[in-house]
Amino acid sequence: MKAVKFVGGCFKSRIARQSFCVSSRLLSCNQPTNSSVAEIKTPFIFKTRLSSSSRNTMVDTSNPYISSSSRGLTKEIEIPVPWGIIAGKVLGDSTNPPVLCIHGWLDNCNTFDNLIPMLPKDKYFVFIDLPGHGLSSGIPLGMFYTTYDYIAVIERIVNHFKWKSFSFLSHSLGGNVSGVYSGTFPEKVDKLIILDAPGIFPMTPGTEAQMLRTAIESYAKFEKMQDKEPPVYTYDAARKKLLTANKSLNEEAADILLERGAQKLKDGKYVFVRDVRHNYRHPTAISAVSVSQFLSKIQAETMHIMAKDGLFNTIPKERQRVVSELIFDGFKSAEYYSRVDVEGKHHIHLCNPSGLIDHVSMHLSRPMRSGINRHQADASKAL
Repeated sequence: MKAVKFVGGCFKSRIARQSFCVSSRLLSCNQPTNSSVAEIKTPFIFKTRLSSSSRNTMVDTSNPYISSSSRGLTKEIEIPVPWGIIAGKVLGDSTNPPVLCIHGWLDNCNTFDNLIPMLPKDKYFVFIDLPGHGLSSGIPLGMFYTTYDYIAVIERIVNHFKWKSFSFLSHSLGGNVSGVYSGTFPEKVDKLIILDAPGIFPMTPGTEAQMLRTAIESYAKFEKMQDKEPPVYTYDAARKKLLTANKSLNEEAADILLERGAQKLKDGKYVFVRDVRHNYRHPTAISAVSVSQFLSKIQAETMHIMAKDGLFNTIPKERQRVVSELIFDGFKSAEYYSRVDVEGKHHIHLCNPSGLIDHVSMHLSRPMRSGINRHQADASKAL
């Protein structure tokens, strides 16, 4: 039997280094050189990630969109985590009040690129790819993606930057993650801006057991597929696939997301780099009772910006009513709350950012909320 090396209780494998060979066609594909060490397999959706320096200089001529980092507007970052890295980019002076920006389901941090030239200059914006999205490492085989794990990821990022307080600008799934985080660590969040999402979403009652079973079976089935090559596409086909699945995108928006969400292979074809396990059910979800508890803890000054033709309006009317009464009316503990409805579809921040930038800027320009000041003053006294 081949040996498997352990370091500090963890596998010393290419999982940690994220240098797996997705396919022999991938650029810069690293092959194992020590035959005495067993290869730890990883899902075929993991890709050979580019270094920050490469990201700033390499341009894919098949994609008409040039990244914000290649244009010098943002700087690429990598935050180390036990399973690899959280990738992202930053904008502004790091001594300014920080704003953490979180994208939606199956998107990546490029989703905010059209907002970047319009954002306030007196803030420090950190845009991240959630695990298994964009350039961030996916979780190892045998693990599950859950909302609660996303909250832990956000706390890792906060600790990495040593932030005492910060604000959120978040879309869709990111909005729900930021809402749950704000109820878990209420003393740390100053402003909470949620784009076209409730901020926390309850499971349908009575679905818990089936949801758990479906997740376990789906993940197990996926683990048996690792010898299969991932689907590959021409660039135009990849764009068409993205547009077909996301009716709220236009071609420009698709190009922006593909710049970070697809990787070019040696033969000129493309592979999506997001972890396909994101398509499966989470094994856990949040009940209505838990939703109320999280909401009751949120102190952040909150703004919902909802698209009139957005995703929320596609769910059944009765479900909309129940969720609205539970959530939108539930931010009672927030020091300030407002909701605005704007013209546009689910990706309005990407396709029509001018329709909401004034609301975003106005909310971020509010003074630091009193609860943050009191908490920091109390913490200083304790020292």
